[in-house]
Amino acid sequence: MESIITFLNTTAKSFVGFSVSMLIQSSVLIIILLVLDFLLRKKFRSVFLYCIWMLILVKLVLPTTLSSPTGLGYWFGDNVPGIITEKASIPEQTASILQRIEPASETIPSGTGIAALPSASTSPEPAADTSTKFTLAASPATASLSWQGFAFLGWLAVVIAMVLLLIQQMFFVRGLLEQSKIPNDSIVDIFERCRKQMGVHRSVFLKLSPVAASPSVCGLFRPTILIPKNLPHKLKAEDFRSILLHELAHINRGDMWVSLVQTILQIAYFYNPLLWVANAIIRKVREQAVDEMVLVAMGEQAEDYPEILLNVSRLTLSRP
Repeated sequence: MESIITFLNTTAKSFVGFSVSMLIQSSVLIIILLVLDFLLRKKFRSVFLYCIWMLILVKLVLPTTLSSPTGLGYWFGDNVPGIITEKASIPEQTASILQRIEPASETIPSGTGIAALPSASTSPEPAADTSTKFTLAASPATASLSWQGFAFLGWLAVVIAMVLLLIQQMFFVRGLLEQSKIPNDSIVDIFERCRKQMGVHRSVFLKLSPVAASPSVCGLFRPTILIPKNLPHKLKAEDFRSILLHELAHINRGDMWVSLVQTILQIAYFYNPLLWVANAIIRKVREQAVDEMVLVAMGEQAEDYPEILLNVSRLTLSRP
């Protein structure tokens, strides 16, 4: 049990050191990006701002050093030899200390009538004391969990809880896909034309959901666009086409993968409040970048796009 606590304390100490370092570095980077976003938002397109905000994800994904938690050497290779070396050096340090505290033999001039005192090295009693001192010094104290250990266990508990919530959400989305239906041929025809217009060559599916509150994209390897069941019948053909272009733009850009990375990093670094702010800004800028792509694809009809988005928002909010 003591060996487990010792290993946990050693691992937790390294984890806390890494976490504090990443907290400071990522927070400074987010503050810099916030300033840049404020200065450049009116001068550059959202696509450019989105690329700038990707720096924070790159920072959190890539290790700062070779001894980062992404490698086995961080958890085992770098720590275990240090523990062994430290324990092995205890007898040497103890012997060195005992040598320094032993009284040196004094040379008494001859003819003084005073017998020379025996040195500590030749006396049997100090030798016994030395053995006793060495035994006491070498016996380890009872191991207890450090504050870093408690912090690490707390972090682990929160991460497990958030992962369970993520799994629950995945099953909910899977249920939505199973309940959804394939639309009729006229809607599929509009969808296929939009897919070719956006240059999406991979397989993409379109389904109508009786539960979905708003249009969305689900799936990484088999992306599926979920549309509220009654939405196509409440919109004009051109308005519905704009919605499909918007969702296809997300697929074309690979936004689902970026969103997954955001979620994983948010779970791992949940203790950084600035990261929650950064993720919210990334989602907002991503939607703006997608809207820019749709405006380019719509051409002359782009001026109606803002009104279409407002109309869709009203319909989704007013659904029973």
